[in-house]
Amino acid sequence: MEPEKVGAALLVLALAFILIELPHLESGLPLHSDEYDNTATAKRSLEEGRLYFGDPYAPPAGSAYSPGEQLDFESGYIAIMAAMALLVGYLNLHLIVPFLVFLFVLFSAFLLVKKLCGHEFVAFCAVLFLFFLPSYQNTLGPVFLVASNLGLALFALLLLFGFEYLHERRSAKKLLATGIGAVLIYPPSLALAAISLLGAIIFSPQLVQKNKRELLISGGLLALTSVMYILVGLFFSGLDVIGFLQSDAPGFFGALGSYVLDVLVFRKTVALGIPNLYDYIGLPLFALGIASIAYFGQKTHRLEENQAFFIPAAVVSVIAILGVFWGAAPFVFPERYLLFAGFLLLLCAGALAGEILLKAQNLLAQTGTGKKYAKIAALAQIFFVLLVGGIAVASNSFDAQSAQLNVQESELEGIAWLSQNTQKASLVFAAPYMSKPIYVLADRAVFCTTATRFGCPKELVALASSFFFASCEDREKILSDYFRADYVLLQKELDASGGKIFFPQTECGFLEKVYEGTNIIIYKTKSLN
Repeated sequence: MEPEKVGAALLVLALAFILIELPHLESGLPLHSDEYDNTATAKRSLEEGRLYFGDPYAPPAGSAYSPGEQLDFESGYIAIMAAMALLVGYLNLHLIVPFLVFLFVLFSAFLLVKKLCGHEFVAFCAVLFLFFLPSYQNTLGPVFLVASNLGLALFALLLLFGFEYLHERRSAKKLLATGIGAVLIYPPSLALAAISLLGAIIFSPQLVQKNKRELLISGGLLALTSVMYILVGLFFSGLDVIGFLQSDAPGFFGALGSYVLDVLVFRKTVALGIPNLYDYIGLPLFALGIASIAYFGQKTHRLEENQAFFIPAAVVSVIAILGVFWGAAPFVFPERYLLFAGFLLLLCAGALAGEILLKAQNLLAQTGTGKKYAKIAALAQIFFVLLVGGIAVASNSFDAQSAQLNVQESELEGIAWLSQNTQKASLVFAAPYMSKPIYVLADRAVFCTTATRFGCPKELVALASSFFFASCEDREKILSDYFRADYVLLQKELDASGGKIFFPQTECGFLEKVYEGTNIIIYKTKSLN
C-alpha cells in the first residue's frame, strides 16, 4: 500500500478513536438512553437464547405494564447487537460498536464520493468533514450505539448503487440487497434514499426518459408497501378493523385517512429543542455546504458529469429545514432528516474543499514543474488534512452533559449493591430514567422505564415519577396497586438541565432502609396492602 494511503488510514483511525471511542472509555457507561435500549435487547436475547423482539425491560406478566413481545422495525439491528454481544459481551457493546460502525460509515461515504467525483483525494476530504457531524441527546449522532448510525452507512451505499443503476444499469442486486438490509436494520435510511434518488431523477429529464419503466414499477411497489405497512400497523394496534368497518365504514375510512396523514405520511417530531440545520452543523459548514451544492450543480449541468450527490443534499436539507419549522416531515421524523441532511451537507462541503485544493495545485503546476511542485503540492495536502483533523478535534461536537440524566458515577455503588446483595429474581422500582441502568448494569428486573423506543405509557411514567414526591400513604398505594417491588431505589438529588432536583427522604413504615450511598438510598419493601 502507498505510504500516503497508510497515513490517511491512520489519521482516520486516530480521529475516530478520539472523537467516537474516547467519550465511552472516559465514562465507561452508555451515553444515551437509546444505548441502554440496544444493550438491553442484546442482553435479553442472550438470556433467552433467541432474538427477543419487544420491550426488554418489561416486568413479569401480571404487572401494571407487561406488553410482551411486539413488532420491532429495527429487528436487523437487534440481531447484529445480539451477535456482537456473543463475541464481546453485552456490557462492552457501547465501547466497541459505535467506533466500528462509524468506520463503516466513513468507508461507505468514501465509495460514494469517489464514484461521483472520480478522485480519491476529494473523497477523502469529504470523509474528513464527517468528523464534524454532531452527537446530541435529541438528534443522536455517531458517538452513540444506535441504529441510525448504521443507517447512515446503508444510506450512502443505497445512493451509490442507486446512481450506478440509474446511470449505468449496474448494481441492481447490490441495490436490492442493501435495500432489504435497510428495511430490517433502519427503515428511515431506505425512505430517505428513495426520496433522494427520486429527487435526482426529477431534476434530470434524461434520467426520467431512461427509467420510465423502473419508475412505474417502483411506484407500484411503493404503493403496495405502503398498504402493507398500514395493514401491519392496524393489526398490531389491536383495532378490530372488520368490526369498525361493519359498524361505521365512513368513520373508519376517515380515521384511516387521518392516521395515514398524521402518523405515516407526516411524522411529527418527538424530541424537544431540535435545532435548525445551520445551528446543527454550524453556520460556516452550512454555508460551505450550500456553496458546494451550487458548485456541483452548475458543474454537473455544464459538463454533464455524474456528480449528482448534490441533489440528495439539497432535497434532504430543504425537507430538514421545513420539518424543523413545521414540526413534521414526510415518512421520517424531522430530527432524522436533520441527521441525514447534516451528513450529506458535510460530505458536499468536504468534497468542495478537496476540489478547491486540487484546482489550486493545478494552478501551481502551471507556474512550476518537477520535484519542487510535487513537494509543495504534497505538503499542501498534508497541511490541509491535518488542519481539518485538528479543527474537528478542537471543536468536538459531542455534548458530554447528555449522559447525566441516566446514571452518575456517584450512583454506581448503589447499583452494584443491588447486583451483589439481592436475589436475581428481585424486582426493583426506581425513577423511570434510572430503571434502564439498573436492568443493564445490575441485572435486576425493573418496572417503568422512560419511554423512548421502549418504555411505559406516559401515564405510568408520570405515576412512577410522582411516587418519590408522594406521602407515605400514597406511596404504599402506588406500590401495592401498580408496582409491587421488592426494593425501591431513591436518588437524593438529580442534576437536571434546569437545575438540581432534591427528592424527599421521607421514612415510611413499609420501607426498610438497607443501603445508603453518596446519592442513592435503597429500601426493602415490607408487607404491602
